[in-house]
Amino acid sequence: MDLIQSLKQRFKDASQKILRKLNNEHTYFAVRHLPNELIKCKWSLTKEDKRKLFSNDNYCLSLRLYDITQEEYNSNTCIMKEVEIKKSSKECFVKPVVSNGNLLIELGFRKPYDRWFTLASSYLKLGNREKSINEIYPDDSWFYSNSNKSNNEKSDNIHEKIYQLSRSFSSGGSEKIHDN
Repeated sequence: MDLIQSLKQRFKDASQKILRKLNNEHTYFAVRHLPNELIKCKWSLTKEDKRKLFSNDNYCLSLRLYDITQEEYNSNTCIMKEVEIKKSSKECFVKPVVSNGNLLIELGFRKPYDRWFTLASSYLKLGNREKSINEIYPDDSWFYSNSNKSNNEKSDNIHEKIYQLSRSFSSGGSEKIHDN
């Protein structure tokens, strides 16, 4: 008897899923990373989401791609790309913002000069390896002066170069500002 009940429940679940899809109760959004390094995005919008999208205020549908790999390392920086799509489209192919890592992909729209409205979102893992710490936190040594150089040596540091350029102006150089 348990087998019959299990089959009945599976049939009921499958039929409800088909009916939901036919009635379009939920916006469907799927993403897939293709071998040619593009991302295929496919969607089907509910009647309500279509009504919102096709209102006169909205001029296009958009995809947002976020590199969220760094969230694991509590970093607040993020790469984001927004791609505009025709309202009538049901799929598109986009180039990812990174070749390796984790992406958050959002389907939505923005009212002119207003906030972003997300219709659906999905996560996608690119590549088969984790990012190294150097990829997540790139070399920023140009920002700091090199302590191994003597005072007589000129620094290759970009800040030192800017400082040297600013000294040629009457208001330039931090020592001039502090002397006033």
